[in-house]
Amino acid sequence: MKRIKKTFEGFKKSIKIVTISLGLGVFFAFVYFILILFIHNRAPAETKIVNVDFSYKTTKQINRKLASLENQLLEKKIKVKLNDVEKDILIKDLGVDILTLETTSLINKHNSRNENPIKFFFPDKKVSISPIVKIDEEKLNQTLEDNFKKSDFEPKNASYYFEGKKLHTAPDKDGLVINSEKLKLDLIEIGKSITPKGLLIEAAQGKAKITYESLLADKTNFSSNLTKIYELIDPVYNENFKVSLVNEQDWVKFVENGNKIDIEIQDAGIDRFIDENISKWLDVDPDNVDIYKNEDGKVVIKGKGNDGLKIQRDVFKKLIKKSIKENITKIPIPIERTPPKISISDDLKALGINERLNIGHTSYYGSPANRVHNIKVGAERFNGKIIAAGETFSFNQNLGRVDNTTGYKKELVIKPEGTIPEYGGGICQVSTTLYRAALLSGLQISERNQHSYAVSYYSQIMGHGLDATIYLGGADLKITNNTPGSILMQTYIENDYELYFVIYGTKDGRSVEMEGPYISNNTKPGETIYVKTTDLAPGKTKQAEKAHNGFNALWYRYVTDSQGVVTKETISTKYKAVPAKVLVGEDQT
Repeated sequence: MKRIKKTFEGFKKSIKIVTISLGLGVFFAFVYFILILFIHNRAPAETKIVNVDFSYKTTKQINRKLASLENQLLEKKIKVKLNDVEKDILIKDLGVDILTLETTSLINKHNSRNENPIKFFFPDKKVSISPIVKIDEEKLNQTLEDNFKKSDFEPKNASYYFEGKKLHTAPDKDGLVINSEKLKLDLIEIGKSITPKGLLIEAAQGKAKITYESLLADKTNFSSNLTKIYELIDPVYNENFKVSLVNEQDWVKFVENGNKIDIEIQDAGIDRFIDENISKWLDVDPDNVDIYKNEDGKVVIKGKGNDGLKIQRDVFKKLIKKSIKENITKIPIPIERTPPKISISDDLKALGINERLNIGHTSYYGSPANRVHNIKVGAERFNGKIIAAGETFSFNQNLGRVDNTTGYKKELVIKPEGTIPEYGGGICQVSTTLYRAALLSGLQISERNQHSYAVSYYSQIMGHGLDATIYLGGADLKITNNTPGSILMQTYIENDYELYFVIYGTKDGRSVEMEGPYISNNTKPGETIYVKTTDLAPGKTKQAEKAHNGFNALWYRYVTDSQGVVTKETISTKYKAVPAKVLVGEDQT
């Protein structure tokens, strides 16, 4: 029993020792954990920044203290001397900036490499850190300019400038060059020491990098870039815009690049040009359209169904800059299209009229009043016309009678005997516009006749070679509807001088591309023809016919069907040269 008792007491003693040991271990582990928490994100003992003790300070405390020291420094003035002129200037105005967060991070990095409590409280060596300082050079240069007018004594590079539409060269001038690197080092030292001290800015004689002679030698080449014509390609109306930098001087900024002058294209100038010249045509909202039959069975079309257009300005400006830099003279205007909402009644949809196929567009600016009137009257005859699938449509048959009883006025008409006034002069603008709508819609052209000589009205959009003349009892325009359903025509006029034909129907996957015009075989009109007449007083003259050059215009139409099969069609037009004709009055006796 004594042995058992003795063994039990020894066991109790061992348990006690183990318990005490575990307790002490837990205690020391807890203390160690508390110490680790304490030293985390704190500066170790003997940590100083420019002789300011930051021992045991938290990151937040360090940041706050550094910011306070920075503010105190930056709000002090120091004496700055440059070119024999001395000024008292705030340190902050010299562009000095102490980066407090970055400086604090240096302490954290130092501490994170050795989170040992013993070394934290009893480091092997003292930690001395200099603040990280940055110099705002733009602010510094502005301050030097404001206080010392440094641009007055610095070397001046030669430069180009406009006077009217002529390029001139301003001469270079030698001057004093500030030792910028030493100046920045001196300012950084002020920031690192957080100690204000006077500043002597060193400057020495220097020469301009860009000389008058070098610019003069390159002036001819430089001027050619400014006078070069760039064509901004209008993808909608083909009304391209021609520009040159000498005429759009707010596009241009002359900038120094090493020892030469470059052109920097300015966004504000391009925006101004777009606003004044292009936006009114190519920034428009979509024009929704509603199509139905009224109680009398007549097709009613409300709205015009025009796409919404928006110039992609940022892309356009990048294209302009790239093109000017790379000497590309044709610059497309990038457009984003938004289709209109087209509402079509069910009875018309049943005929296959479901969507817009394409649009024909011509303009006739400069036309006399009677011609403009006749175009309007003629176009109205075709608004709402329906062509059944497989039907061949005759322009002349649907035009009807053309005289004063149907609302037409006399205007010039091209006839074999010359250009003479007749009722309905100008209707060919209507047939030409329909012809183009049919071409672009991929419809079959069963008959088309050209004008004998080129008429400028038909070339204002898309150029020459796509006109279609008609004459009642003679030349006709015939179109065959080779789509799956009926097609509907809509006509309208905008801006008094622009005619549109819109074709509605059912798309079957076909697409159309037009290529041209290719102009060739230009011929002069020959000598003026003088014709005697008794209709004029003797000796009086009157021009009966203007001279017209002759030439050939060639177009290609590519129609791709839903299976990808491409059909190429050639549209060849030969305009004859017509000499001027002048009537000369003669005595009847």
